[in-house]
Amino acid sequence: MRYPTGLLMDARVLIDFLKTDRSVLKLISEYVGPVYVIDPVVMEVHRHIENENELIELGIRITEPEDGSLAVSLPGPTSFQDRLCFLTAKRDGLILVTNDTHLRKLCTTKGIPHLWGLQPLIELHCSKGISSQIAIEIARQIHVSNPRHITGQILGQFIERIRKQAKPG
Repeated sequence: MRYPTGLLMDARVLIDFLKTDRSVLKLISEYVGPVYVIDPVVMEVHRHIENENELIELGIRITEPEDGSLAVSLPGPTSFQDRLCFLTAKRDGLILVTNDTHLRKLCTTKGIPHLWGLQPLIELHCSKGISSQIAIEIARQIHVSNPRHITGQILGQFIERIRKQAKPG
């Protein structure tokens, strides 16, 4: 599926891709849809990049977040940056990509479209932008790097979905 309006990644998902295979971000931008991050997320991932130009070279568009005063008033245990991501996705009609269960619950409650962090890899594979082997290897690396959010069970479900997509018919 193509997401022409774009995908807004939270910090954790962006870090997962930066730590494993940052070139996949450019492929996601080309084959799946534009990839956005808000400026505060750029600040959060500063240890994983030289500067924001590196993100731009990977095809990532940096956008200003929604007004911070609105983020303070949102209910629930989500972080301030996650609330800014939520509000920006809502304002700009973007699909929020996150593994954070609290943020996903907020999106569900408020009707904001969202994807799990590995779903862009599935969409990239379905768009013929990446082989099933490479998608699975990247997901395995993300699991090793971030087992708290990408558990063995999530990795297994991902591999099953990729393999189903790879089968003809």
